[in-house]
Amino acid sequence: MDVGESEQPLLEAPWWRRAVSTHASALAWGIVGAVAVVVALSPSADGAQAVLLAAIAMVVLAPSALAIAAGTFDYFSPQTVFAAAWGMMFLARPVAMLYSKNFSLGIGISPAVNVHPGFSKMLVAALLGAVAFQVGYFLRRSATSFRPSRTVDWDDPLVLRLAVAFGALGTVLFAVFILHSGVHHAISALVGGRSKTQAALYKSSSAYLYDGILLLIPATLLLVGRLAFGGDHRRRLTAAFAWGFGALVVLRALSSGGRTALLLLLGALVILYFLRRGTRPRLRWVVVFLLVSFVAASAILATRNTGQRQQHGLAGSVAAVFEHPVRQLGVLLKGGDTSMASVFALETEIVPSRLDYRYGGATFGDLVIRPVPHQLWKHKPLAPEAALTQKLWPESYKDGTAHPVYSVMGTFYFDYGLPGVFVGMLLVGLGYGLVRSRLLEARDTALLLVAAALIPLLVTGLRDSFPDTVLHFVFVVLPLLVTVEIVRRRGALPQPVAAEPAAVDPS
Repeated sequence: MDVGESEQPLLEAPWWRRAVSTHASALAWGIVGAVAVVVALSPSADGAQAVLLAAIAMVVLAPSALAIAAGTFDYFSPQTVFAAAWGMMFLARPVAMLYSKNFSLGIGISPAVNVHPGFSKMLVAALLGAVAFQVGYFLRRSATSFRPSRTVDWDDPLVLRLAVAFGALGTVLFAVFILHSGVHHAISALVGGRSKTQAALYKSSSAYLYDGILLLIPATLLLVGRLAFGGDHRRRLTAAFAWGFGALVVLRALSSGGRTALLLLLGALVILYFLRRGTRPRLRWVVVFLLVSFVAASAILATRNTGQRQQHGLAGSVAAVFEHPVRQLGVLLKGGDTSMASVFALETEIVPSRLDYRYGGATFGDLVIRPVPHQLWKHKPLAPEAALTQKLWPESYKDGTAHPVYSVMGTFYFDYGLPGVFVGMLLVGLGYGLVRSRLLEARDTALLLVAAALIPLLVTGLRDSFPDTVLHFVFVVLPLLVTVEIVRRRGALPQPVAAEPAAVDPS
């Protein structure tokens, strides 16, 4: 396989115990220990909070340190992705709150609320969730990758047809959403940033329509897979559809300020590129990529901030991000992108004192209720996170300006409290442990494509509620699985044999 200058080949995994006696191990553990000490010494943290912060740092970062020391560290490992996402949401954000002594939650919400009373319980839940994920992820299992009995023929015309069908369906669903809302009204609301008008637009429609655009993600991935793993059959047509569907996803995300679709598409494409080559990018390119992604995400966030756009204009809002990039770090640590710790701390004050536990209703119960369109069920119960928001900010919920993100841990807590957090995160760890052991190291091209789609979903899945993550799975991953299975089975069918030409009697 080719290894470019900007990439390094994956190292063979030595026995993990070798890591504890190497210089790399000492350095890695020293860094983890230093981080634990820094977070434990956060101003205004009491003794219990300091211990909890240090423990979270060790549980989240130690597996990555061990992997670095053993030479098995992988940027695309679900554990690495978990460490980055969980560390940002439930370690960096609480430390920033302690250093700034600001426990107020009021991002786009009025009035602001003090979340300090639930801060310690939030840290306990964050530690439980991290431990549960790591236990599930590293639970001993067969190291043998899953090997399907049949491979996918990427040159099969059915791959192209199904990809185009998914893309066309997603485009039609979103077009119906636009037409149903009134073209001028819908476009103005979508490009105008988050506002009461945009909230009313989504509230009057259905997720089947406005989330239909997500179907263009698996459509694009299937077409890219056909280009990457197939032959020369109809490559120009395949590339045209891939560029077209991908551009629509990017345009939709940029116009509305939504970054979930961008992460699910672009993240999967980047990961697929390196999985196909069997390599990983060098550290310097990872740093450059993260910096560029951070600035780009900040620019998109600025465009959807209606107050900032009214004050500085669209161009001025974007320019401010590039003029003061360091300031955006403060926005990240104090803004809505990492507010899950603050929101969860507030949730612990509401549940179960003012809202009872749902005992499965927040996860599986909501999965049964949510698929029913509210147009068909006039008195459909509120989603669990909507019920929380309505209880906390009734006026802001009514006018659609409250957009707190409760995280998947918040969903598990709403069902069974802290035991629910542990069990739920244990299952998440088990699931992504299988992704690592059965998909990430696979040689099957279809499995690599599915793994590339599942890894970015871990970031959005930790951030969003459990039902929202299942919805993203259905729209993004399920079409890939369906297509792969259909094409595999089709390849196993006996092909018709052309009849031998009849012999011609020369007489």
